[in-house]
Amino acid sequence: MKTLCIDFGNTRIKWAVFQNDQPHGQVFDCEYDIEKFSKKISNASFDKTIYASVKKDSEIMPFLKKINTSSESKSIKDLQKFNFTSDYDLSQIGQDRMAVIAAGVEAYPNRPLILIDAGTCITYDFVNEKNHHLGGMISPGITMRAKSFPAFTSNLPDISGKIGDLTCSFPAKNTFQALWLGSVYSAVLEATKMTDEFFRQYPDGICVISGGDSKYFENHLKNAIFAPANFLLKGIYALYKLNEF
Repeated sequence: MKTLCIDFGNTRIKWAVFQNDQPHGQVFDCEYDIEKFSKKISNASFDKTIYASVKKDSEIMPFLKKINTSSESKSIKDLQKFNFTSDYDLSQIGQDRMAVIAAGVEAYPNRPLILIDAGTCITYDFVNEKNHHLGGMISPGITMRAKSFPAFTSNLPDISGKIGDLTCSFPAKNTFQALWLGSVYSAVLEATKMTDEFFRQYPDGICVISGGDSKYFENHLKNAIFAPANFLLKGIYALYKLNEF
């Protein structure tokens, strides 16, 4: 049985076909371009489709229609079984966070976890040694922080498209560097504080960081495990295995 797992993120789509608990072939991703998506996925062979989405149904439906119509598909929001319990209102939690929690519990069962997903937003989720999700936090992502400066001021420039090209040490020596520190370093300091508090309460815990912006946290977070690019997809597949349809 081959299962197509799709992550409809805020800015990109990522997918892989799983078989026997492992990705069967490579992990694909592309921006929200219907033609590129259709071309890339047209040669995929699979029996079932399961997906997580942070988009409205109307936004992803054109992409779902490009998938092999003979395969049964389902969203993780419609599933009944999870590999974790939670204090959080699951009717409100994002499907991306559900998949990250599932991936963390699948990879590190019965261990205290702080799961950081650094994407459009930065999400923090806490799991105890009983695989129980205690709750979490949602924070602006690095690009969102950068875009807020020109959005709410008259003269500060937009560096959101240049974040990957800029770098500096503290303190900044010009406005571009200052905005970079305000966007990137503020997120790093926030994550550092969150992980420090987590390890204070759970000395034997594990910190896992995933997401497209996780590279900015390298060399800054103590004892952090940087997850592979297919981490969230593995969480989607873990939930599929509990709810095979």
